[in-house]
This record gives sequence, C-alpha cells and structure tokens, in this order.
Amino acid sequence: MQNRKPTGTITIGNLAKRSGVSVRSIRHYEEEGVLTCYRGDNGYRFFSIEAITQVRQIQRLISFGFNLKDIRTFPECMRLVEGAEFCEETLSAQQSLLQSIDHQIETLEERKYQLLKTMSENISQASSVIDER
Repeated sequence: MQNRKPTGTITIGNLAKRSGVSVRSIRHYEEEGVLTCYRGDNGYRFFSIEAITQVRQIQRLISFGFNLKDIRTFPECMRLVEGAEFCEETLSAQQSLLQSIDHQIETLEERKYQLLKTMSENISQASSVIDER
C-alpha cells in the first residue's frame, strides 16, 4: 500500500463495478496482499486501472480452485493483459491441483458406488419383506 495517489486511478467502488466483484472481496484481496492500492489523505483506497484486469485474473484463478495464498505466489500472473490465458508460473500448481481433483473424483465415484450398492441391497430387502406379506 502506498500513500500517494498517482494519476489514472479509480476508487474501490468503481473497481468493484468495472470488475464485477464486491467491494468486500476487493478489500480482502488487498488485505491478503494479492492486490495493491494507494491510500489518499482521506484514507480512501485508490487502485490503478490495471487492477481491473488483476481482479478478473484473481477471480479466474479462484474459479480454478486456487486460494489467495496460492495466488500470492504467482506475481507475474497479476501482470497479464486482459484476455491472456497462459501464465507459466501456475503450471506446476495447476498440475498438482489437477491431481487433487482427479483424486477427489475417484473418491466420489467410490462413494457413489458404495451408496448405490447399499441402496440396491435395501431395495432388495424391502422387496423381500413386501413379498412375504
């Protein structure tokens, strides 16, 4: 956080509106160190125009499953231009995340199988009871 207001800045409300993210989320990103702001003499937060792209990139990385701690380790990703898709810094983290997701899918498939098996057994038992009556 810097104390002088450079030219070409926008308020937190304007940033929220232009990036489609809540003011609360933007404050959180700034507090967590993934977004930089400038404080005016009145204490207001001012952000560079590039912050719009940065907030969108943060949202994109969050949607992939990264948390803010992870995102803090990708400083070059925050410098991408609007519409850029590739960020080399994230490759190994993406591979790890993909392995984790694959493992979760395997676990969920096993749970689904066990649940269906139990349901099938319960239906068979219920049918037997009904047939006996």
